[in-house]
Amino acid sequence: MTLIDSKARRRFLGEEEQLDPVAGHIPGAINRFWKENLNEDNSWKTPEELRERFSDIPLEDEVIVYCGSGVTACPNVLALMETGHSKVKLYAGSWSDGFLTLIIRLLLVTSKDPRNLCRTEFLGKKLLFVF
Repeated sequence: MTLIDSKARRRFLGEEEQLDPVAGHIPGAINRFWKENLNEDNSWKTPEELRERFSDIPLEDEVIVYCGSGVTACPNVLALMETGHSKVKLYAGSWSDGFLTLIIRLLLVTSKDPRNLCRTEFLGKKLLFVF
């Protein structure tokens, strides 16, 4: 399974966030900014260019695509389908929905300062989001 975050690189890395109270990405996700499906004139890239862009993702993989709220992940879903990926799903709630819900639950369970959560572990995995 491949998890794709469609946000801009700085948002993915947790360096900035304009919309949500927490910046970052879901652990294990790779970053494919949705605007990289477009040429400089904002036209859609050719199928060959898109195949090159997503060539590291096996065609048989299940691919789940998300962004901040589910809207800008859609171009990546369409681009992947155009390249022959048939097991592509949109996580419509995206970062705003799912991961922030998890963070709130972690805060309630751990009673930790949210700025320290990036140093904690949950189910044996280090959390990779940035405050």
